[in-house]
Amino acid sequence: MLFMGSCNPISNDDVVGTYINCNYGYARHFVEIPYKADTLILNSDFTFESGYFGKGRYQLNNQVLELKYTYELGVASFTAPVENSIFGSLKIILDEDQNHHYKKID
Repeated sequence: MLFMGSCNPISNDDVVGTYINCNYGYARHFVEIPYKADTLILNSDFTFESGYFGKGRYQLNNQVLELKYTYELGVASFTAPVENSIFGSLKIILDEDQNHHYKKID
């Protein structure tokens, strides 16, 4: 039996790696997500680096990733669901309707 759209559980170890921003070439309608090429690196010590978000810390709770970072007005956070489909690579969903996501490459 085949279950389409099924997701596998995701652990902290699963999310560690390098991600690239995909499918961002459409009209902007969310200010908190990148609409340009970007690389997001999630480190095993729960820190991250990104050209868009800068540097900060992250946590994974119930397949939702939260990034916490500083910017010119103080501290900000961003949350996004993480998907690990049976036949695809790990994705951090930025805009599900546009299939805009960070795709794990390493």
